[in-house]
Amino acid sequence: SADLEFKAALRYDLRKNEISKEIERATMKSIVGFLNAGGGTIVIGVNDDGALIGLEKDYQSLAKKNRDGFANHLAVLLKTMIGLPFAKYVQTRFENVTGKEVCLIRVRNGHKPAYLKNADDKEEFFVRVGNSTQPFSMSDTADYIKTHFA
Repeated sequence: SADLEFKAALRYDLRKNEISKEIERATMKSIVGFLNAGGGTIVIGVNDDGALIGLEKDYQSLAKKNRDGFANHLAVLLKTMIGLPFAKYVQTRFENVTGKEVCLIRVRNGHKPAYLKNADDKEEFFVRVGNSTQPFSMSDTADYIKTHFA
């Protein structure tokens, strides 16, 4: 929905059975989209169909294989891909659902435009529109910022 996103994993590609920077980027893109559009919640450990996956594969892919390691990795991604000033708008909580852990990431509306840094260290602008996170062109970004953050 406009304020809820499900992600099967933070960093582990369940189809390819490997760690994936693209999976990490998808989560960070959703965070940026929510920061720029009034906020929302991301549930990691649940797939798009609403099926409970849990965080076990993500945990096993980390040096510290638990929720603390997961939270630390998420904080590093947030710092490096979005920026430390936005950390105060992102709160995480873990829940146990029928024996599987999920992570709820609550994102509030940001104080200024948030950008996602790509692999080339270039910034991209995304906004949550309906039930998806959309990239904006430079001209659309300028117009959006004038009206949303004015």
